[in-house]
Amino acid sequence: RTPAISSRSRAEATPEERKKVERLSKKCLWQALAQNGLVDLVAPAHNRTLRDGVLAETLRPFTAPPVHRIRSYYGEEVAFYFAWMSHFTRWLVLPGASGLIVKLYLDRHVGTETVDTCIYAPLHGLFTFLWAMVALRAWDREQCRLAHGWGTHGAYWQESHRFYDDRPQFRGVDRISPITGKVETYYSSRRKAVKYVGSAVVTSILLSGAFLVMIWSLNLQGYIRPYDDPERWQEVHYHPFHYPFLSRLADEGNLFDAASQYM
Repeated sequence: RTPAISSRSRAEATPEERKKVERLSKKCLWQALAQNGLVDLVAPAHNRTLRDGVLAETLRPFTAPPVHRIRSYYGEEVAFYFAWMSHFTRWLVLPGASGLIVKLYLDRHVGTETVDTCIYAPLHGLFTFLWAMVALRAWDREQCRLAHGWGTHGAYWQESHRFYDDRPQFRGVDRISPITGKVETYYSSRRKAVKYVGSAVVTSILLSGAFLVMIWSLNLQGYIRPYDDPERWQEVHYHPFHYPFLSRLADEGNLFDAASQYM
């Protein structure tokens, strides 16, 4: 590639500067000019053929960007940006499809169903939550795969964007990583599994308690009232979260009635 050199005019150079350039004539021209302060910037010029080829392939519809060609021409940082955008765009198809199903269901039941009453809306929210965790994990694997392939694993800009750095409280034994060949802190999978199970049990108990309190609160506020919608709930006890002894307190004239003198 032909370097594009911005320099001061020869007429502005002093005789002393010219002598220095002559003494350095055996060196590369831009190195001699830079050493004498005559060069402001040296940058490679674009190769139009390569650039247009990368651009055309990147703009091609329904295809992933050519991250390897982008990396060869623009460098790893730009290539990782396009790799992330491609990964994120592909993964957005899943929550988009889930949201479309909910939207079509609501459109089909206009007047009878809303976002607040649609039974699929909470499932869509749960699916989106799980999708976000899996998508980030998948990107972490893809990022590591590209970094190892390009020889940039451990670069300063990648380390500053890691999602899963070791916590200061992390404990383990030092070993040689079979992947990177470097020393890493290792914690056995068996011991991890035991702690995962214990954490899952404790978390489930706490979440169940919070969920039960929320259901009681909804009953006390009168939000769960099956007899207000007899077409949907044929009998009161069919509603899985209805507690009659609590929901009665929200009836007209009772303690938690919105118009009660006690509220």
